[in-house]
Amino acid sequence: LDPFVAKVMRSTGSNLMAEPRLAYTALYSLSVLQQGPQMSEQRTKAADLCHTIATVASSSSETTVAIHFTLLEAMLRQEEGIAAVLAQSISANPSLDPKDAAFLASLALLVEGVVQHRHSKTGDGLRRVMDLHTSAMESLEQTYGTEPFAGPQAAGLEQLPYAAVDLFSSILQYAAQVQISLVSMPPPAGAKRPPDPHSQAIQMLSRALALNRVVSPDDRHNAKAEAIMQVLYDLFAETGLYVQCCGIYNSLHRCLQVLHGNTSDQVLALMHQHQSFLGSIERRKEAGVLAEQIAEVQRQRKVS
Repeated sequence: LDPFVAKVMRSTGSNLMAEPRLAYTALYSLSVLQQGPQMSEQRTKAADLCHTIATVASSSSETTVAIHFTLLEAMLRQEEGIAAVLAQSISANPSLDPKDAAFLASLALLVEGVVQHRHSKTGDGLRRVMDLHTSAMESLEQTYGTEPFAGPQAAGLEQLPYAAVDLFSSILQYAAQVQISLVSMPPPAGAKRPPDPHSQAIQMLSRALALNRVVSPDDRHNAKAEAIMQVLYDLFAETGLYVQCCGIYNSLHRCLQVLHGNTSDQVLALMHQHQSFLGSIERRKEAGVLAEQIAEVQRQRKVS
């Protein structure tokens, strides 16, 4: 959820600069979310603060501020329905610019989907979550058109606000996670399990990564790209797709080096994971070369 919280804070940036109480609450909420679910007392306190600010902002016609802090409240409380009701009110609010309304409604539907995914234990529940993510994407497509979100070479993509492209990429990323969870569930009555159950998730993640690179052309090695590539690598390895797995490994390896350092735990963990994959498909020579590279990284770690 951290990338979303950062998105919320950026979206309220001008208000945060002008109003220290908003900045404090947003930063406090972020720190509590990063601590994890064990911080129940602090989560309640932060959620109450967000609710108070949202209420005051709403009564003062600061609609956008009220929306963002209501979304933060929903994430902190992890309660279903808060963001869904908000999405409906956004869509019905005539005072909002149509493009702003589409963006904020999609954001609210994404949050509702993420919260419901945490509580969904059945296939029907996960399919309802997928419907939320689909509705979030449709909200943006109805406003900006379907074609621009098709990929990095799509017509009209350069005219879209980066925030909308980034949000669409996030929705694809979370929708792929739901699709991965659905693989372990029985299909709906009368439906057959697809021969390649991960193909849809791989397509979503590949598209999300491509859009992420449109948003960050000079910063391809970012945390969101890392998260997407790690899931892609896991899926390629699980399905035994050697060429795709090696391709995403090289990209992910470089990303981890840039973000965490050449000898970081993250880099070493990925190298061990790839060595195991190569061994599982009888690529012993390549696995041996990688073992030597792992030994060199371990030596450098000892020296440093």
